[in-house]
Amino acid sequence: MNTERFSSALGLVCILTAGTTAHAENFSQALSWNCNGCHGPAGASAGQAIPGIAGIHPRYFFKVMRDFKLDERQATIMGRIARGYRTAELREMAKHFSANTWTSAKTIAPEGQFLAGKAVHDEHCVECHEDAGRYQDKEIPRLAGQWPSYLLYQLADYQQNHAKMPQPDKMRERVKKLTREDLEAVCGFYGQVDDEYRLDVESGLITGEAQAPLLGTLAPNRP
Repeated sequence: MNTERFSSALGLVCILTAGTTAHAENFSQALSWNCNGCHGPAGASAGQAIPGIAGIHPRYFFKVMRDFKLDERQATIMGRIARGYRTAELREMAKHFSANTWTSAKTIAPEGQFLAGKAVHDEHCVECHEDAGRYQDKEIPRLAGQWPSYLLYQLADYQQNHAKMPQPDKMRERVKKLTREDLEAVCGFYGQVDDEYRLDVESGLITGEAQAPLLGTLAPNRP
């Protein structure tokens, strides 16, 4: 009799746990719906001035959103959006987007820009942004496969002393040394690094088919 009661109780606990887990996943997904309009379904952005956030490191996502919420990071509309979420909700959103698969922009750089961008990366960026920009952690965002136009906006902000960009001083110091041509080149380099169609970083040759233009005309709006 006791065995039967124990088995029944254990089964109930499993059902309740499964229901709670499903509810938490649905809750995280629901919180992210407001993001889909700009950042694309599941965080895979299709807009050149909007960053992809699928597969982003959860602690980096939370830090950026918290900075927006506290007006510690420069933004146009993201500050207003972030202030609409509680801290616990931002953590749930971070879990949701980090669990999604990274989707690269798949861009094509103008002829000669790839190698020029690789040279800038090797001299100024590789110390932190390892593996051709694929590396990420709680303080370092992934750059490989990100939209070049978005990266260019961000790097231009780093060069402005008044901009609220809470990155390490080392980042601001190195970016200040770069010309506009350097910035466009390194952004174009990162835009071509993809996990699906791998490129030979040493030779600068892409294996596979790139599917989208690089910078073209910079989008008028920014996040």
